[in-house]
Amino acid sequence: MATDVAEDDEARRQRELEEMMMRDEEEDGVDNEAVNRAAPPDNAMPPPQMHEPVMIQAAPSKKFSLSYVQCSFLAAIVLVWYTLRRSQEQWYLSLVFLSSSKFSYVVLGNAMVALHVWMFGWITRSLLGELRLMEREGLQDFFRWNVTETCLALTMFRSELNVGSACFFLTLILWKCVHWVSELREQHLRMTQEAIVVGWRGYPKVHPSHRKLFFLINV
Repeated sequence: MATDVAEDDEARRQRELEEMMMRDEEEDGVDNEAVNRAAPPDNAMPPPQMHEPVMIQAAPSKKFSLSYVQCSFLAAIVLVWYTLRRSQEQWYLSLVFLSSSKFSYVVLGNAMVALHVWMFGWITRSLLGELRLMEREGLQDFFRWNVTETCLALTMFRSELNVGSACFFLTLILWKCVHWVSELREQHLRMTQEAIVVGWRGYPKVHPSHRKLFFLINV
C-alpha cells in the first residue's frame, strides 16, 4: 500500500516536471517568434534616413570700392566729357568754361593732387617697396607741421597765386616727401643691412636695396 502511494507521488511529480518544461518551451518559442518579428530580415532594405537639409553658403562677394585717386580721375573725366557735350565738342568754348568755372577749378585741382599722390606711390613702390610704419608716421608728421605751415605762409600772397604756382608747389611737396622717405629708409638700411655683400663667385657687390636707394637719392 505504501509502495503504491510512493509510486503515485513520484509519477505525479514527474508529470508536473514535464508540464513545467513544456510551459517553459512554449514561452521560449513565443519569445523567439516575437524577436524574429521585431528583427528585420538580412536582405531587407534599411529604412530611409531623414537627412537634415544642407545649407549652402554663398561665397562672400567682394565689395566694389574706388580709391581716392580713382575717384578723382573719374570725376575729372566726367567733367571734361560734360563740358565737351555741353559745348557741342567745340574746344574753345570748353576751355573757356573750364577756366572760368569755380567748380571746374576744384575738380581739376583735386585731380592734380591725386596725380601727385599716385606718382609718389609709384616711385616708392618701384624703388623702396612697401613703406614701414616708422616711415609712414614720419611722413604724417612732415605733413602735419611743414606742409601746414607752408600753406599758411602762402595765404599771405594769395593775390599772386595762380595755376602755375599751385602746380609748382605740388611738385615741390612731392619731391620733398620722396626725400624725407629716402632719408628714413637710409637710416634703416644703414643699421640693418650691409651695403657690400658677396655676389657671384665671391665677388663683392652692392646690395639691391642700396642700389635703388642710391638711384632715388641721385634722381
